[in-house]
Amino acid sequence: MPMTEAGIDAGLFRDLFVALAEPLDNGAWSLRIYYKPFIRWIWLGCIFMALGGFVAILDRRYRMKVKVVQEKTAPDSPPLRTDLITQTTIKY
Repeated sequence: MPMTEAGIDAGLFRDLFVALAEPLDNGAWSLRIYYKPFIRWIWLGCIFMALGGFVAILDRRYRMKVKVVQEKTAPDSPPLRTDLITQTTIKY
């Protein structure tokens, strides 16, 4: 079984693969040409997503400690978490 080796012309917007296939009649050869658009953009998208995740990890809002408030009137009650309390305004 003959082994083929592809010639690759890589670019930013497309990759072009050319491979010499099997021999035909009369001494001719078949040639395979593959056009693959935007292959590099798939890898660039993965890199951008990884960078976005890294920037999100470095955000200070996700690393802040939760403040715990203890009510003075009831010392036996569990402490309140202030990050779960939101202010709402009701308009009548």
